[in-house]
Amino acid sequence: MPRDATTTTPGRILAPLQRFARCRRATTALEFALVGPILILLVLMIIENGLMLFAQAVLDNATVVATRQLQINTINTSADFRTAVCSNMSNFFNCANLQFYVNSSPTGFPSVVMPSTSGAFAATVFTPGNPGDYVLAEVAYNRAYVAPWLIKLAGPDWILLATQAFQNEPSL
Repeated sequence: MPRDATTTTPGRILAPLQRFARCRRATTALEFALVGPILILLVLMIIENGLMLFAQAVLDNATVVATRQLQINTINTSADFRTAVCSNMSNFFNCANLQFYVNSSPTGFPSVVMPSTSGAFAATVFTPGNPGDYVLAEVAYNRAYVAPWLIKLAGPDWILLATQAFQNEPSL
């Protein structure tokens, strides 16, 4: 029986699909196209998290140094406290994004005050207290992401918070 153009066999239809299934030339490129963006996103998020942890460590250290100066009564104004914190932070920080709350009590530690989602405290308080007073110092830093596309994933900014509680040194 002669074949005409309208007659097809299952083998003629499946042959190109079988050849395509056996071809392995672009397998690596296809796998990278599927897995690569996820891997790159993961690496960038790890870098961003590392930068955040570095910023938190620098903020903690700057707060410790500045509150030690409060404790021994060498800082008396909020401007001096801001200068002390900023001078101990690297150029990685913008001091305009720095907020702080320093409160004291002669009978016990004041309550912790959490900053808002923008990194600002509800009230600006700077009361370093007298010798022997209990002092709570909180420093908040509103840090923007290095990778701006993370804003859609995690929110607008990271709020870093360093807290120190201590008792002022007695006067000599």
